[in-house]
Amino acid sequence: MHKVILDSDPGVDDALALYYLIRHPDIDLLGVTTVFGNAPVSVTTRNAHFLLKAWGHHAPVNPGAAGPLTPDMPPEAYPVHIHGQNGLGGYPVPDEAVDQPDSAAQFLIDQVRANPGQVRILAV
Repeated sequence: MHKVILDSDPGVDDALALYYLIRHPDIDLLGVTTVFGNAPVSVTTRNAHFLLKAWGHHAPVNPGAAGPLTPDMPPEAYPVHIHGQNGLGGYPVPDEAVDQPDSAAQFLIDQVRANPGQVRILAV
Protein backbone atom coordinates (compact mmCIF):
# COMPACT_ATOMS: atom_id res chain seq x y z
CA MET A 1 0.00 0.00 0.00
CA HIS A 2 1.42 3.37 -1.07
CA LYS A 3 0.81 6.32 1.25
CA VAL A 4 0.15 9.35 -0.98
CA ILE A 5 -0.57 13.04 -0.51
CA LEU A 6 -1.96 14.83 -3.57
CA ASP A 7 -0.74 18.42 -3.88
CA SER A 8 -2.81 20.15 -6.54
CA ASP A 9 -5.09 22.96 -7.66
CA PRO A 10 -8.29 20.97 -8.15
CA GLY A 11 -9.77 21.98 -11.43
CA VAL A 12 -11.22 19.66 -14.05
CA ASP A 13 -7.92 17.85 -14.71
CA ASP A 14 -6.90 17.34 -11.09
CA ALA A 15 -10.40 16.14 -10.23
CA LEU A 16 -9.75 13.16 -12.47
CA ALA A 17 -6.34 12.53 -10.85
CA LEU A 18 -7.99 12.65 -7.42
CA TYR A 19 -10.67 10.19 -8.51
CA TYR A 20 -8.05 7.73 -9.76
CA LEU A 21 -6.13 7.98 -6.49
CA ILE A 22 -9.10 7.31 -4.23
CA ARG A 23 -10.24 4.37 -6.37
CA HIS A 24 -6.83 2.71 -6.75
CA PRO A 25 -6.63 -0.38 -4.50
CA ASP A 26 -2.94 0.13 -3.68
CA ILE A 27 -3.19 3.81 -2.70
CA ASP A 28 -3.78 5.09 0.83
CA LEU A 29 -4.64 8.75 0.23
CA LEU A 30 -3.46 10.48 3.40
CA GLY A 31 -4.73 13.88 2.34
CA VAL A 32 -4.88 16.63 -0.24
CA THR A 33 -2.94 19.88 -0.10
CA THR A 34 -4.18 22.68 -2.32
CA VAL A 35 -2.63 25.66 -4.08
CA PHE A 36 -3.78 28.41 -6.43
CA GLY A 37 -3.56 27.79 -10.15
CA ASN A 38 -6.74 26.79 -11.94
CA ALA A 39 -8.57 29.06 -9.47
CA PRO A 40 -7.81 30.89 -6.20
CA VAL A 41 -6.69 28.62 -3.35
CA SER A 42 -9.98 29.17 -1.49
CA VAL A 43 -11.81 27.76 -4.52
CA THR A 44 -9.41 24.85 -5.12
CA THR A 45 -9.66 23.94 -1.43
CA ARG A 46 -13.45 24.02 -1.62
CA ASN A 47 -13.31 21.90 -4.78
CA ALA A 48 -11.14 19.27 -3.09
CA HIS A 49 -13.56 19.08 -0.13
CA PHE A 50 -16.53 18.83 -2.49
CA LEU A 51 -15.00 16.09 -4.65
CA LEU A 52 -13.87 13.97 -1.71
CA LYS A 53 -17.28 14.23 -0.06
CA ALA A 54 -19.10 13.43 -3.32
CA TRP A 55 -16.94 10.33 -3.80
CA GLY A 56 -17.28 9.16 -0.19
CA HIS A 57 -13.69 9.72 0.90
CA HIS A 58 -12.71 11.44 4.12
CA ALA A 59 -9.10 12.50 3.53
CA PRO A 60 -8.23 15.86 5.07
CA VAL A 61 -7.73 18.90 2.84
CA ASN A 62 -5.14 21.50 3.81
CA PRO A 63 -4.74 24.82 1.96
CA GLY A 64 -1.31 25.92 0.82
CA ALA A 65 0.11 28.65 -1.37
CA ALA A 66 -2.33 31.38 -2.39
CA GLY A 67 0.11 32.96 -4.85
CA PRO A 68 3.59 32.73 -6.34
CA LEU A 69 6.46 32.29 -3.91
CA THR A 70 8.59 34.66 -6.00
CA PRO A 71 7.49 38.22 -5.16
CA ASP A 72 8.53 39.66 -8.54
CA MET A 73 6.39 37.19 -10.47
CA PRO A 74 3.42 38.95 -12.08
CA PRO A 75 -0.03 37.69 -11.13
CA GLU A 76 -1.67 35.66 -13.85
CA ALA A 77 -5.31 35.44 -14.72
CA TYR A 78 -6.97 32.13 -13.85
CA PRO A 79 -7.74 29.93 -16.89
CA VAL A 80 -11.50 30.41 -16.73
CA HIS A 81 -11.75 29.62 -20.45
CA ILE A 82 -10.69 26.05 -19.56
CA HIS A 83 -11.82 25.45 -15.96
CA GLY A 84 -14.70 27.91 -15.67
CA GLN A 85 -15.19 30.44 -12.87
CA ASN A 86 -15.30 27.74 -10.19
CA GLY A 87 -12.42 25.60 -11.44
CA LEU A 88 -14.70 22.65 -12.20
CA GLY A 89 -16.05 23.75 -15.55
CA GLY A 90 -19.12 25.41 -14.06
CA TYR A 91 -20.33 22.22 -12.38
CA PRO A 92 -22.50 23.36 -9.46
CA VAL A 93 -20.45 23.23 -6.26
CA PRO A 94 -22.18 24.21 -3.00
CA ASP A 95 -20.47 26.97 -1.09
CA GLU A 96 -20.30 25.11 2.23
CA ALA A 97 -18.23 26.24 5.18
CA VAL A 98 -15.32 23.90 5.88
CA ASP A 99 -12.94 23.72 8.80
CA GLN A 100 -9.61 25.34 8.11
CA PRO A 101 -7.05 22.89 9.46
CA ASP A 102 -3.31 23.32 9.60
CA SER A 103 -1.50 24.71 6.61
CA ALA A 104 -0.44 22.38 3.83
CA ALA A 105 3.18 22.75 4.93
CA GLN A 106 2.41 21.64 8.50
CA PHE A 107 0.26 18.77 7.25
CA LEU A 108 3.10 17.54 5.03
CA ILE A 109 5.58 17.73 7.90
CA ASP A 110 3.24 15.89 10.27
CA GLN A 111 2.51 13.10 7.80
CA VAL A 112 6.17 12.56 6.86
CA ARG A 113 7.11 12.42 10.55
CA ALA A 114 4.26 10.01 11.32
CA ASN A 115 5.19 7.76 8.38
CA PRO A 116 8.98 8.03 7.92
CA GLY A 117 10.18 6.89 4.53
CA GLN A 118 6.67 5.92 3.39
CA VAL A 119 4.98 9.07 2.11
CA ARG A 120 4.88 9.91 -1.58
CA ILE A 121 3.93 13.47 -2.46
CA LEU A 122 2.26 13.69 -5.83
CA ALA A 123 2.56 17.34 -6.84
CA VAL A 124 0.56 18.05 -9.98
